Amino acid sequence: MGFGLVDPVFVIPVFIENSRDLAHLEKSLGSLVSQTDERWRAVLVDDCSPFRWDPRDVAPFDASRMHVARRPVNSGPGECRNHGVRRAAEAGAPFVLFQDADDVAHADRVRLTREYFREDPDADMLYSAFDVIDEDGRPVARGDISGSVLEVVDSHASPVEGRDAWIPIATRTGYTTLTSTVAVRTELAARYPFPACHVSEDSHAWLRMMAGGGALRYMKEIRAQYRVPRGDHGSSSRERHGEGFYWTMLQVDLDGFVQAMHISLDRGALEPGHCPELLRDFHLKQAETMESEGQLQAADVCRSLAACPLPDTRPPAPLRSS
Repeated sequence: MGFGLVDPVFVIPVFIENSRDLAHLEKSLGSLVSQTDERWRAVLVDDCSPFRWDPRDVAPFDASRMHVARRPVNSGPGECRNHGVRRAAEAGAPFVLFQDADDVAHADRVRLTREYFREDPDADMLYSAFDVIDEDGRPVARGDISGSVLEVVDSHASPVEGRDAWIPIATRTGYTTLTSTVAVRTELAARYPFPACHVSEDSHAWLRMMAGGGALRYMKEIRAQYRVPRGDHGSSSRERHGEGFYWTMLQVDLDGFVQAMHISLDRGALEPGHCPELLRDFHLKQAETMESEGQLQAADVCRSLAACPLPDTRPPAPLRSS
C-alpha cells in the first residue's frame, strides 16, 4: 500500500468472531470511504480472528488505500494499534485516527481533524462526542445505556480541553475520549504505546499521551457512532470478560494514572506535594464509575484506597471547637 506524503492513517484493530462482526466492519469501512477529505490511508490489524475473513469479500474495502496485517496470536487491541502506529510513523503520516472495527466515523472527520491540527500547533490530541447505536445502527435510548458509557456522554456537556488534561479526566470527569473519536499526532502516539492487554488499554495510553504531549482539543462539529449491541454491557470486551473486566480495568487505569503522574513530574508540570491529593481524587472518581456500573464491592475498595494516606503524608487534623 502506498502512502501519500501528507496522508493521515486510520488505525483499526480487527477481531471477527462471526458474520455479524464482519457486517459491522463493512459499515465502519464504508464510513471511511465516505469521508469528504479523501486523503487518508488505513491499516487494519487482525488480532488472530477466529472467523476467517477475506478483505476482498468486504464491500467497502479499498485495496489502494487499506492495508491488512494479521497477527499470529491474539494479544489485544493495544498491540494491534501499536502495529498500526508504527506503520504510520514509518510512512511519515502526520497524525493517526483511531477507529474501532464496529464504530462509524462522521463524514467530515478527516477534514476537520486536519483543520484543527493545522490551525492549532499546540494541539497534539483531538476527540469528539458520539451517539450510541445498536447492532442494527439504531439509536439506543438513554435508559438502555450503561452507567459508565453515560458518564462519557454526559462529560461532553462541558468537554475537557487544554494541556495536562489527564488531571481533570482522571479525577473529575472520568474516561471521556472514546477511542473511535480520537486522533493523535503520530510522533506522540509512537512515543506512548498502548499496553498489550484487552481491558482499558486505551485509557492507559490516553493518560500518558496527555501528560507527555501538548493540548487536548474537542471537535464540537462532529459526532461518531459508537456501537453497543443489545445484551452487551458497554463494550464487547466487557461482554467477553464478565465481572473480571472491572477489576482488570481498575488495575490498568491505576497504572496509567501513576505513569501519567511520573511523566508530569519529570516534565516539571506537577509538584510532588500535589500527588497525594490527586491520587485520592482518582480513587474517588473510580469509585463513582464502579458504582454507576453496579460494582459496589469494587466501589468500596476504591473508597477505602482513597482513605489511606500516602507515606510521609498525614490526614487533615480534626476541627476543634472553640
